[in-house]
Amino acid sequence: MIKKICLILTVVLTLGTFVYADGAGTSADSYFDNKKVFTDLDGFKWAEPAIYYLAQYGLVEDDMGRVYPQKYITRGEFTKLIIGAFGLYDYDAKCSFTDVNEGSEYYPYIASAYELGIINGVGYGKFGIDEYIQRQDMATIIYRTVQSYGTPLTEKPPLDFVDADEIFEYAKEPVSALVGAKAVSGNLDYQFLPKNNANFAEACKILYYIMLKNT
Repeated sequence: MIKKICLILTVVLTLGTFVYADGAGTSADSYFDNKKVFTDLDGFKWAEPAIYYLAQYGLVEDDMGRVYPQKYITRGEFTKLIIGAFGLYDYDAKCSFTDVNEGSEYYPYIASAYELGIINGVGYGKFGIDEYIQRQDMATIIYRTVQSYGTPLTEKPPLDFVDADEIFEYAKEPVSALVGAKAVSGNLDYQFLPKNNANFAEACKILYYIMLKNT
């Protein structure tokens, strides 16, 4: 049975390459860990506070100082990130997705998320563990998590992104709630780009805002 670890996080979604909701300068700089120096963040200045902040919580793994911020993040990787961030890990959790081997490092995280109703598969009994996660799916997972284990998001304005019709029905309420929280806005063309893949820097930015929102 899940023991809810002291919740350090509640959600505000912000996606990289988008125009972010203001707030990145609040207390970010005080969370930089001088013991860690990441060397591949050129061009990702907007994500630096997030990456260094999360690194202190053990949520960022680095490869000899590199974190590969531009690398697309998979559904398995993001599930591990969100479950770890919310302290919802359950070693005894089980799931039966055919593409999630019990020996995988992601299995207990995916199983935990599945038992909590945070995630669904992609059909045909699969989770899509190695598939890159789309922006709309990232928003949906975050929304489900925060509604159950954080401070619920209640404002859900009509979506007026120019590509709002491209957002799948299941993701419209999550995206709307995140817009209502003034957490996400469109890119310069006011597109949400729901089917675009999210990269590691964007995922870190999401969790950074989660942490700041709940502290």
